[in-house]
Amino acid sequence: MKTVIISAIIAVSLAILFSSHGANALNCSPPANGDWNITANCTLASNATATGHVRVQNNSVLTIPNTFTLGIAPNMYLKVEYGSGVLIQVGGKITVESKTDRFGVQKLYPTRLGGTTWTENWDNGHPRILLLNNTADKQYDPWVHATGYSYPISTSGNLTILGNGVAKLMARSHPTDTSRPSQPRIYVYDPTNSSASYWRDVEVTIYGMRVSEDANDSGSAGFQLARGYHHDDINRTCVHTYYSRMNYGVVNGSGYPTNLNVNNFKKELNFTSSSNGTTNGRPSGNNNFTNTALPKDQWFGHKFIYQHYNNGTWVHLEMWVDKSSNGTSGGTWQKVISANDNSTKPWSVTSPCTKDPNPNSSYVIIESVPDIFTRNTGITEADYKFFSIREINPLP
Repeated sequence: MKTVIISAIIAVSLAILFSSHGANALNCSPPANGDWNITANCTLASNATATGHVRVQNNSVLTIPNTFTLGIAPNMYLKVEYGSGVLIQVGGKITVESKTDRFGVQKLYPTRLGGTTWTENWDNGHPRILLLNNTADKQYDPWVHATGYSYPISTSGNLTILGNGVAKLMARSHPTDTSRPSQPRIYVYDPTNSSASYWRDVEVTIYGMRVSEDANDSGSAGFQLARGYHHDDINRTCVHTYYSRMNYGVVNGSGYPTNLNVNNFKKELNFTSSSNGTTNGRPSGNNNFTNTALPKDQWFGHKFIYQHYNNGTWVHLEMWVDKSSNGTSGGTWQKVISANDNSTKPWSVTSPCTKDPNPNSSYVIIESVPDIFTRNTGITEADYKFFSIREINPLP
């Protein structure tokens, strides 16, 4: 049987028709997950990305109308069997997504067609320093903001972007008050606060290197990624944030590792209630992947996946790690943990946010949010690179 294949991996001769006229057919769309087998004439109903392989079979024709795009996910193909066809009207198109981002790091899930994406430009050859007083990278990337606590004042800490691809997040903890460790953060959000730029389902990627600490904060020190409303937490205390927490592990007063690294998710609803507004870690346990504390001077890749499921009413989370390859050949990614937040097994806080219209201790955060951020605690320096955010498709 003769076939035609369009693939992100294989390029072969194509026999695809370009025309200004469509064919009489029913509207169709790819399934949310899995392969799409087309066995009767149909017309793409809207812009869509096929997450699995696409096969046009049984002498059928798939029509791509004017202005519509069919995206083929990384590592997937479009196969047109003998006697079948694909009719692309003028203005329609088929795109094949690269399986890696601009840094060469593997994409785990396809980008949502028309979804918001962001990639840091810390390799643009322009060194700059952003102080931790909510300074924006106005000249080169106004979506990036540095903020957080550093002793004695926030401007004593900074995000130093070297211009060669690496950014150093630096701060200092209070020298005597152990309740005040450094808390530097890098926020990514649209400075115009346009709701059109709010984040939905996302795959967030960052590589971090542990360098030095000056406080023992085993619960929060580490490469954390988050999705929420946190950049204006003084005025909006209902922060509605999920965290993917790749923690260093227990350290002593000199910053020397003495126990295992810990990996989990947390949900924070109420910023003003301290720990009572945040859930315990999910899943329980340390979920360790190093058999020790996270070692220093080694790059670790961290991916945080947030997806709606059950028709958008519940939330699915995943944490992935590249612990050895430094992104070489896309990275060697291992899923460390996954968890669901739903009404069947809700994640509850002790003190919900009373400023919510209907305060709910088990609220599932399904709304779009402005912020993606990474944070650390009790450090004097942590290094970062390959930071990117892509909106992906929800689960069914």
